Amino acid sequence: MGHTSNPKPRPNSGHYDPNYRNFQKELYSRIRRDAFGEDIGQNSWLTAEEQDSVLSLLKLCPGKRLLDVACGAGGPALRIAAKTGCSVLGIDVHPDAISAAWSLAARRRMAEVSEFRVQDATRSLPFSDSSFDAITCIDAINHLPDRRSVISEWVRLLKPEGRLLFTDAAIVTGPLTNEEIAIRTYAGFHLLTTPAYNEEVLRQSGLRTLAVDDVTQTMAESAHRRKAARAAYELRLRAIEGDRAYEAQQNFLAIVGRLAHERRLSRFVFAAEKIGDGREQ
Repeated sequence: MGHTSNPKPRPNSGHYDPNYRNFQKELYSRIRRDAFGEDIGQNSWLTAEEQDSVLSLLKLCPGKRLLDVACGAGGPALRIAAKTGCSVLGIDVHPDAISAAWSLAARRRMAEVSEFRVQDATRSLPFSDSSFDAITCIDAINHLPDRRSVISEWVRLLKPEGRLLFTDAAIVTGPLTNEEIAIRTYAGFHLLTTPAYNEEVLRQSGLRTLAVDDVTQTMAESAHRRKAARAAYELRLRAIEGDRAYEAQQNFLAIVGRLAHERRLSRFVFAAEKIGDGREQ
């Protein structure tokens, strides 16, 4: 997507790989429990309570199929499948994330209703038109460079009246310094957007917006608790991740929490429905 002559933006492996490589270790599970209250296998700002609050918007049930884009270690998607009875296909660019997702599916005895693939979501996806009843992308759309092309591809994959739900955790709602932006975006490519940008893209893509909710406070609290939970195991994490990676993640969590708390960089959840065959009506 974008100009084909430019290389595809890649995520920062120093940020994501240590988390996914060590995802199944008890230490990392304990940190997630300390940070989120419940370890659902997330590597985002998502809590179980937030997922429960939006789950009905997806209209999922047995016999329906969910695509989770940038699924990470698969925990949130598997939880949706367990709660609704749907089947799920998760894609992520990180092989360690997909390996963790398969392991988690086996451990939860959900391998028959789930599938996970290494896939670059910035490219056209290898699925037929109208393949999915719902698509989710939690706290990852800001890593994809061409919002209009990405959502147009998702519209292609949705069945008529299919549902899309995503969170954008990089909406500029206040002044930011270049240093703050550098720390906040150190994990690789980020597309920072403005209020109302996503609603306009949804409209232009032939989707009807169902809900737009400010969930910035969840991000502020999750970042603060994750930073504190990691600090409680600092020596063990430094031994696993190395000093540079540990400190970079702590600085990242600190700036995310502060910018969210001060409402200068916000997070919203968007839910939309495909209109007919995807064309505006």
